[in-house]
Amino acid sequence: MKTTPTYTGLGSVFYLRRNIVYLYNNWQNEGMEIAALVSGGVDSSVVVHQLKEAGYEPVIFYIRIGMEDKEGYIACPSEEDVEITSYVARKYGCRFEQV
Repeated sequence: MKTTPTYTGLGSVFYLRRNIVYLYNNWQNEGMEIAALVSGGVDSSVVVHQLKEAGYEPVIFYIRIGMEDKEGYIACPSEEDVEITSYVARKYGCRFEQV
């Protein structure tokens, strides 16, 4: 069974790129579907770009936290994040799912 290095740091494009190259070299012909959890921020948007550049067709997921109905909730621009994430999906021709 193949394993891949785990990417735990945010903002480190170098390590991210290394792991994408590893995925491409080891799994490119196995028909594995790739998912990208995209927040609407720069780091996760770069992930989509690099996956496409490496030849993958990632499925983009956005997780809606759903805290709006909780007392003490501080507004977070989730609508803007969804808009940005759906734009990234359209730009790269990726399937987009909100969960």
